[in-house]
Amino acid sequence: MLQCVMGIFVGGNSSRMGGRPKGMLRYPFDAKLTLVDHFHELAQHLGIECVLVGNKVDYAHFGLYKLSDKPAGVGPLGGLHALLDYCLGRDALAAAVACDMPYVSLELMRRLCTFPCDFPALAPRDPLTQRWEPLFARYEPRRVIPIIQDRLSCRDHSLQSVVTMAHGETLPLSSEEWSLLKDWDEEQDVTR
Repeated sequence: MLQCVMGIFVGGNSSRMGGRPKGMLRYPFDAKLTLVDHFHELAQHLGIECVLVGNKVDYAHFGLYKLSDKPAGVGPLGGLHALLDYCLGRDALAAAVACDMPYVSLELMRRLCTFPCDFPALAPRDPLTQRWEPLFARYEPRRVIPIIQDRLSCRDHSLQSVVTMAHGETLPLSSEEWSLLKDWDEEQDVTR
């Protein structure tokens, strides 16, 4: 397997979830686990390092290394920059995952980490909207950090433009696999 670090993005404000930290929500297939626990277990099964992207106090008890956004205040772009900087020092690829995707399977995570790709970014791309899924994606730090720095200097904080400028390769997904990327944005998503 390619050397990879999984970064679980936990830095959002969860405003549509009433402020509840999404990563602390219960994993739907084992109520003893949180969503962060689920992703951490996937990383352990794959034998890859796992870090939290976002330095929120709610996640301190997990004992995972936490990365602060670089810079703060620019949304997930700052988190991605911090993750890529961390991976650069480890000569590893970065697998960025949103903490609020409870259905991601071990096999899907393995595909993201091992899919052969020579492009700086690899992400699923919605065939209807042509939008990337940048928080279930793999990035090559050395080639993507300059793109992020360029976007920051232009005050463009869109992860879509980062993947596009990196000439992202599409991770092919079946319709069933797309359903595994369904995220929990609001309370009704959890209870559905």
